[in-house]
Amino acid sequence: MTTLILLRHGESEGNKAAWFAGSTDVPLTDRGRQQAKMASEYLKQYKIDTIYASDLQRAYDTALPTAKSQGLSIISDKFLREIDAGEWEGMLYEDIVKKFGENYNLWLTDIGNAKTDGGESVAELYARITREIQKIADENEGKTVCIATHATPIRIFQCYALGKPASYAAHVPWVPNASVTVYTYDAGKYNLVCEGVNSYLGDLATVFTKNV
Repeated sequence: MTTLILLRHGESEGNKAAWFAGSTDVPLTDRGRQQAKMASEYLKQYKIDTIYASDLQRAYDTALPTAKSQGLSIISDKFLREIDAGEWEGMLYEDIVKKFGENYNLWLTDIGNAKTDGGESVAELYARITREIQKIADENEGKTVCIATHATPIRIFQCYALGKPASYAAHVPWVPNASVTVYTYDAGKYNLVCEGVNSYLGDLATVFTKNV
């Protein structure tokens, strides 16, 4: 049996300022770095064999404390990046609503069928993320793997794990910063162990604003 630990990155400067980061490489905030350390303490309950991380620094740096505590290196993986949001990147959410209202409304209400203006569609992200995480699972049979990535990839992978298409994402909630979602994988089937666990963060917990 293979265990996949999906670790969402800690609070980023984009999260704090309420703008859409997408594939833009933004750092963690001080709070985000603290969250990453607390996540590493929580993950000591697992004997992790391998760590993969999106090559964007907010995800990679979230994985660093766990890598250090477990004596592992990190495999940087560009295919684990957040969605390429095109023209939305670097924009405040309230400004995206004003400029790209129709498409952003679809993101809010039916994300699985949404497409960012000038960037990836969620269907394209689904193909990229599910292909990469499945590859990681297949290459690490019987191991415990930590994958540090982003909110939309985790939300999309949850659809795949349920055997659902990207359109099912409208029924899947966002996971919070520096949270842990765990699946086991055996005989071609994913089983959810826990979803979006962040109770270990206490008062340092952060979530999405309401207009995301």
